[in-house]
Amino acid sequence: MAKSAQAFRTISEAAKQLQVAPHVLRFWESKFKQIRPVKRDNGRRLFRPEDIVLISNIKYLLYERGMTIRGVQKFLQENGVEIIRSPDFITSGQMPNESAGTSAGQRADKANIDPQDRKSLESARDRLVKARQFLPQ
Repeated sequence: MAKSAQAFRTISEAAKQLQVAPHVLRFWESKFKQIRPVKRDNGRRLFRPEDIVLISNIKYLLYERGMTIRGVQKFLQENGVEIIRSPDFITSGQMPNESAGTSAGQRADKANIDPQDRKSLESARDRLVKARQFLPQ
């Protein structure tokens, strides 16, 4: 029997839903003060639906946009956590600019891409991100 969308998730369930290892969630919790799952008396973490959305959007910035942890921290500090807590964050157009939080090597690689090719690739990426919501979790 599947859990309700509003049900709390254990760290194992959250990790499976987000497709990361549980230790990654614990690491991100140490790096992003905005990630605060409920902790039971026995120390077990329970992730609320809004925690899952927040972590999913942080994962997107790190893995898909190529931002560094420090870059995401800076983005959160400058813009507030409410922007990234939104389930529509990825499609909202409130993304950080391309060079925010990327390493010098990544910026150099991006500089060598033809602007028309970059536009096509970004468009394809955005369509894939939107299509991801239709995949089973």
